[in-house]
Amino acid sequence: MNSNILIDLTNFEYLQNPRICDGSAEDVLALVLVHSHPSNINHRNRLREQMPREILAEIGMRRAFLMGDPNVSQKQYPRVNQSEIDAENNKFNDIVQGNFLDHYHNLTYKHVMGLTWATRFCSRAAFIVKMDNDIKVNFFHIRQLLKTTYADIKNVLLGTSQVKTNPVRAISKWQVLQKEYVGDEYPTYLSGYFYIAPMETVRKLVANAHKFRYFWVDDVFVSGIMAQDLQIERRNIDLKKIVHWPQEKEPTR
Repeated sequence: MNSNILIDLTNFEYLQNPRICDGSAEDVLALVLVHSHPSNINHRNRLREQMPREILAEIGMRRAFLMGDPNVSQKQYPRVNQSEIDAENNKFNDIVQGNFLDHYHNLTYKHVMGLTWATRFCSRAAFIVKMDNDIKVNFFHIRQLLKTTYADIKNVLLGTSQVKTNPVRAISKWQVLQKEYVGDEYPTYLSGYFYIAPMETVRKLVANAHKFRYFWVDDVFVSGIMAQDLQIERRNIDLKKIVHWPQEKEPTR
Protein backbone atom coordinates (compact mmCIF):
# COMPACT_ATOMS: atom_id res chain seq x y z
CA MET A 1 0.00 0.00 0.00
CA ASN A 2 1.19 3.56 -0.75
CA SER A 3 2.75 4.94 2.44
CA ASN A 4 1.38 8.41 1.59
CA ILE A 5 -2.21 7.19 1.95
CA LEU A 6 -3.96 7.26 5.33
CA ILE A 7 -7.59 6.13 4.95
CA ASP A 8 -8.74 8.85 2.49
CA LEU A 9 -5.75 11.19 2.85
CA THR A 10 -3.48 10.94 -0.18
CA ASN A 11 -0.72 13.30 0.98
CA PHE A 12 0.01 11.84 4.41
CA GLU A 13 3.50 12.05 5.84
CA TYR A 14 5.16 11.87 9.24
CA LEU A 15 6.34 15.12 10.81
CA GLN A 16 8.06 13.12 13.55
CA ASN A 17 9.15 9.51 13.13
CA PRO A 18 11.71 8.49 15.77
CA ARG A 19 13.39 5.09 16.05
CA ILE A 20 11.45 3.72 19.02
CA CYS A 21 11.54 0.01 18.20
CA ASP A 22 14.80 -0.06 16.22
CA GLY A 23 12.95 -0.92 13.04
CA SER A 24 11.73 -4.48 12.64
CA ALA A 25 14.86 -6.19 13.96
CA GLU A 26 13.81 -6.10 17.60
CA ASP A 27 11.32 -8.34 19.35
CA VAL A 28 8.93 -6.35 21.56
CA LEU A 29 6.19 -7.79 23.75
CA ALA A 30 3.95 -4.73 23.44
CA LEU A 31 4.01 -1.33 21.80
CA VAL A 32 2.06 1.27 23.78
CA LEU A 33 0.34 3.85 21.56
CA VAL A 34 -0.74 6.92 23.53
CA HIS A 35 -3.19 9.41 22.01
CA SER A 36 -2.19 12.91 23.05
CA HIS A 37 -3.03 16.46 22.03
CA PRO A 38 0.09 18.54 21.26
CA SER A 39 -0.66 20.87 24.20
CA ASN A 40 -0.86 18.01 26.71
CA ILE A 41 2.83 18.00 27.58
CA ASN A 42 1.97 17.72 31.29
CA HIS A 43 0.11 14.47 30.61
CA ARG A 44 2.99 13.11 28.59
CA ASN A 45 5.57 14.05 31.20
CA ARG A 46 3.43 12.49 33.94
CA LEU A 47 3.37 9.21 32.02
CA ARG A 48 7.12 9.42 31.39
CA GLU A 49 7.71 9.90 35.12
CA GLN A 50 5.27 7.20 36.22
CA MET A 51 6.77 4.63 33.85
CA PRO A 52 10.15 5.66 32.41
CA ARG A 53 10.96 4.14 29.06
CA GLU A 54 13.97 2.36 30.56
CA ILE A 55 11.67 0.35 32.85
CA LEU A 56 9.22 -0.22 30.01
CA ALA A 57 12.08 -1.62 27.95
CA GLU A 58 13.05 -3.98 30.79
CA ILE A 59 9.59 -5.57 30.63
CA GLY A 60 9.63 -5.77 26.84
CA MET A 61 7.56 -2.69 25.97
CA ARG A 62 8.01 0.50 23.98
CA ARG A 63 5.88 3.67 23.95
CA ALA A 64 4.93 6.21 21.30
CA PHE A 65 2.86 9.36 21.81
CA LEU A 66 0.62 10.07 18.82
CA MET A 67 -0.37 13.53 17.62
CA GLY A 68 -1.11 15.65 14.59
CA ASP A 69 -0.13 19.12 13.42
CA PRO A 70 -0.79 21.68 16.23
CA ASN A 71 -1.54 24.48 13.77
CA VAL A 72 -5.24 24.75 14.60
CA SER A 73 -7.05 26.84 17.21
CA GLN A 74 -9.27 24.98 19.70
CA LYS A 75 -10.88 26.72 22.66
CA GLN A 76 -10.19 23.96 25.19
CA TYR A 77 -6.48 23.72 24.35
CA PRO A 78 -3.67 26.29 24.65
CA ARG A 79 -1.87 27.06 21.42
CA VAL A 80 1.33 25.10 20.75
CA ASN A 81 3.99 25.84 18.15
CA GLN A 82 5.56 23.07 16.08
CA SER A 83 8.94 24.15 17.39
CA GLU A 84 7.84 23.08 20.89
CA ILE A 85 6.93 19.61 19.62
CA ASP A 86 10.26 19.41 17.79
CA ALA A 87 12.12 20.30 20.99
CA GLU A 88 10.16 17.79 23.06
CA ASN A 89 10.80 14.99 20.60
CA ASN A 90 14.49 15.89 20.35
CA LYS A 91 14.63 15.41 24.12
CA PHE A 92 12.52 12.26 24.52
CA ASN A 93 12.47 10.67 21.07
CA ASP A 94 8.99 9.20 21.62
CA ILE A 95 6.53 11.27 19.52
CA VAL A 96 4.99 10.02 16.28
CA GLN A 97 3.35 12.95 14.51
CA GLY A 98 1.31 13.13 11.32
CA ASN A 99 0.71 16.11 9.02
CA PHE A 100 -3.09 16.24 9.58
CA LEU A 101 -4.44 18.92 11.91
CA ASP A 102 -4.78 17.72 15.50
CA HIS A 103 -8.51 18.16 15.97
CA TYR A 104 -11.19 15.89 17.45
CA HIS A 105 -12.69 15.43 13.98
CA ASN A 106 -9.30 13.98 12.96
CA LEU A 107 -9.01 11.48 15.81
CA THR A 108 -9.53 8.58 13.42
CA TYR A 109 -6.52 9.69 11.38
CA LYS A 110 -4.46 9.72 14.59
CA HIS A 111 -5.74 6.29 15.59
CA VAL A 112 -5.10 4.61 12.24
CA MET A 113 -1.76 6.41 11.88
CA GLY A 114 -0.63 4.82 15.14
CA LEU A 115 -1.70 1.34 14.09
CA THR A 116 -0.07 1.80 10.68
CA TRP A 117 3.15 3.06 12.23
CA ALA A 118 3.22 -0.01 14.48
CA THR A 119 3.00 -2.40 11.53
CA ARG A 120 5.75 -0.57 9.64
CA PHE A 121 8.21 0.54 12.32
CA CYS A 122 7.57 -1.83 15.23
CA SER A 123 6.44 -4.83 13.25
CA ARG A 124 7.80 -7.50 15.55
CA ALA A 125 5.81 -6.31 18.56
CA ALA A 126 3.47 -9.09 19.62
CA PHE A 127 0.75 -6.76 20.93
CA ILE A 128 -0.50 -3.20 20.75
CA VAL A 129 -1.73 -1.38 23.86
CA LYS A 130 -3.74 1.68 22.86
CA MET A 131 -4.46 4.27 25.58
CA ASP A 132 -5.32 7.90 26.15
CA ASN A 133 -2.84 10.21 27.85
CA ASP A 134 -4.95 11.00 30.90
CA ILE A 135 -5.11 7.55 32.50
CA LYS A 136 -2.63 5.55 34.56
CA VAL A 137 -1.96 1.98 33.50
CA ASN A 138 -0.43 -0.95 35.39
CA PHE A 139 2.05 -2.18 32.79
CA PHE A 140 3.38 -4.93 35.05
CA HIS A 141 -0.07 -6.48 35.25
CA ILE A 142 -0.49 -6.10 31.48
CA ARG A 143 2.81 -7.90 30.96
CA GLN A 144 1.64 -10.77 33.16
CA LEU A 145 -1.62 -11.08 31.20
CA LEU A 146 0.14 -10.96 27.84
CA LYS A 147 2.55 -13.67 28.95
CA THR A 148 -0.21 -15.95 30.28
CA THR A 149 -3.97 -15.41 29.82
CA TYR A 150 -3.77 -13.58 26.48
CA ALA A 151 -0.55 -15.03 25.09
CA ASP A 152 -2.23 -16.81 22.18
CA ILE A 153 -5.19 -14.57 21.35
CA LYS A 154 -6.00 -13.91 17.71
CA ASN A 155 -8.52 -11.85 15.73
CA VAL A 156 -9.73 -10.00 18.82
CA LEU A 157 -9.71 -6.61 20.54
CA LEU A 158 -9.78 -6.55 24.35
CA GLY A 159 -11.26 -3.67 26.34
CA THR A 160 -14.51 -2.16 27.60
CA SER A 161 -17.30 -2.98 25.18
CA GLN A 162 -20.08 -0.54 24.37
CA VAL A 163 -23.27 -2.22 23.17
CA LYS A 164 -26.27 -0.65 21.45
CA THR A 165 -25.08 2.95 21.86
CA ASN A 166 -26.45 5.79 19.76
CA PRO A 167 -24.84 8.68 17.89
CA VAL A 168 -25.03 12.03 19.67
CA ARG A 169 -27.50 14.07 17.64
CA ALA A 170 -27.90 17.01 20.04
CA ILE A 171 -25.83 20.10 19.25
CA SER A 172 -22.50 19.74 21.06
CA LYS A 173 -18.82 19.21 20.40
CA TRP A 174 -19.52 15.52 19.86
CA GLN A 175 -22.59 15.91 17.65
CA VAL A 176 -22.72 13.38 14.83
CA LEU A 177 -24.67 14.53 11.79
CA GLN A 178 -26.95 12.18 9.88
CA LYS A 179 -24.75 12.54 6.80
CA GLU A 180 -21.72 11.46 8.86
CA TYR A 181 -23.39 8.36 10.29
CA VAL A 182 -26.76 7.35 8.90
CA GLY A 183 -27.74 4.64 11.37
CA ASP A 184 -29.42 5.14 14.74
CA GLU A 185 -27.18 2.66 16.55
CA TYR A 186 -23.47 1.94 16.53
CA PRO A 187 -22.11 -1.59 16.20
CA THR A 188 -20.56 -2.95 19.37
CA TYR A 189 -17.22 -1.19 19.91
CA LEU A 190 -14.58 -0.74 22.60
CA SER A 191 -14.17 2.47 24.59
CA GLY A 192 -11.24 4.31 23.07
CA TYR A 193 -9.40 5.14 26.30
CA PHE A 194 -7.79 1.67 26.44
CA TYR A 195 -7.64 -1.59 24.52
CA ILE A 196 -5.23 -4.41 23.74
CA ALA A 197 -4.80 -6.09 20.35
CA PRO A 198 -2.48 -8.78 19.00
CA MET A 199 -0.37 -7.52 16.11
CA GLU A 200 -2.01 -9.87 13.59
CA THR A 201 -5.34 -8.14 14.31
CA VAL A 202 -3.72 -4.72 13.92
CA ARG A 203 -2.32 -5.74 10.54
CA LYS A 204 -5.81 -6.80 9.46
CA LEU A 205 -7.24 -3.42 10.46
CA VAL A 206 -4.45 -1.46 8.76
CA ALA A 207 -4.64 -3.44 5.53
CA ASN A 208 -8.34 -2.66 5.15
CA ALA A 209 -8.69 0.87 6.61
CA HIS A 210 -8.64 2.54 3.18
CA LYS A 211 -11.73 0.57 2.13
CA PHE A 212 -13.98 2.30 4.66
CA ARG A 213 -15.68 5.67 4.50
CA TYR A 214 -14.03 8.00 7.01
CA PHE A 215 -15.87 8.52 10.31
CA TRP A 216 -14.30 10.80 12.90
CA VAL A 217 -15.41 9.01 16.10
CA ASP A 218 -12.30 6.87 16.18
CA ASP A 219 -13.24 4.16 18.66
CA VAL A 220 -16.48 3.52 16.78
CA PHE A 221 -14.67 3.54 13.41
CA VAL A 222 -11.80 1.20 14.34
CA SER A 223 -13.22 -1.17 16.94
CA GLY A 224 -16.84 -0.94 15.81
CA ILE A 225 -17.42 -0.35 12.09
CA MET A 226 -14.16 -1.85 10.83
CA ALA A 227 -13.95 -4.67 13.36
CA GLN A 228 -17.53 -5.77 12.74
CA ASP A 229 -17.09 -5.80 8.96
CA LEU A 230 -13.79 -7.71 9.26
CA GLN A 231 -15.33 -10.15 11.76
CA ILE A 232 -12.92 -9.24 14.54
CA GLU A 233 -14.15 -10.17 18.00
CA ARG A 234 -14.66 -7.36 20.52
CA ARG A 235 -14.15 -8.92 23.94
CA ASN A 236 -15.10 -7.18 27.17
CA ILE A 237 -12.49 -7.63 29.92
CA ASP A 238 -12.21 -6.41 33.51
CA LEU A 239 -9.86 -3.41 33.58
CA LYS A 240 -9.98 -2.74 37.34
CA LYS A 241 -6.43 -3.98 37.88
CA ILE A 242 -5.14 -2.38 34.70
CA VAL A 243 -6.54 1.16 34.32
CA HIS A 244 -6.67 3.83 37.00
CA TRP A 245 -8.37 7.18 36.52
CA PRO A 246 -7.02 10.48 37.88
CA GLN A 247 -9.29 12.33 40.29
CA GLU A 248 -9.75 15.17 37.83
CA LYS A 249 -9.81 14.47 34.11
CA GLU A 250 -8.46 17.12 31.76
CA PRO A 251 -9.12 17.47 28.02
CA THR A 252 -7.50 14.56 26.27
CA ARG A 253 -6.49 13.13 22.89
